[in-house]
Amino acid sequence: MGSDRSDPVGQDLEFIAGGGFIASGGGANVFQLLRGGKPLAHHKVKVTTSAKEGHEITTTGSGELTISGKISGVIMLRAVVITLPDQAEGVYHSDYATLVVDITRAP
Repeated sequence: MGSDRSDPVGQDLEFIAGGGFIASGGGANVFQLLRGGKPLAHHKVKVTTSAKEGHEITTTGSGELTISGKISGVIMLRAVVITLPDQAEGVYHSDYATLVVDITRAP
């Protein structure tokens, strides 16, 4: 794990924040959702503010999401991926990722 907050830590599903790794150049309100270390495109992400306002954002083709200027303060990003079994009696697998960040304080 690197010291930059945009470095992936190796979870099956995870968010990274800003940084040059992101195609758009990053920023305090840009995040990327990774699955297996690769961008997860066109996936729904729930955003909840500290005032309990809920929003839903879909990642771009490069797995990025941008938090609009209308949303600020402490927020929580949440994503889940459910892998279906090959057979009906098989085991379902869920991966969850969350990130809590104050986008008004991010450098």
